[in-house]
Amino acid sequence: MKIKEIISSQDRTRYSELAEEIGNIFNTLEWLNIFEDRVKLFGIYENSGKLVEEFGFKGEERFFLRFN
Repeated sequence: MKIKEIISSQDRTRYSELAEEIGNIFNTLEWLNIFEDRVKLFGIYENSGKLVEEFGFKGEERFFLRFN
């Protein structure tokens, strides 16, 4: 298994499906889009390349320091 950022439209579609199946409102792309570019989407992939879990990670900048 490995963790990597979700970039492709195919993986974003799978992200949405997983959020509907096992997540809640706060996992949906509609909710995460409120935060614009401050949220990055990540997925946990099986060795076969299948996306099996997803999560969003929000970074912030305060006083010229980046917190990820």
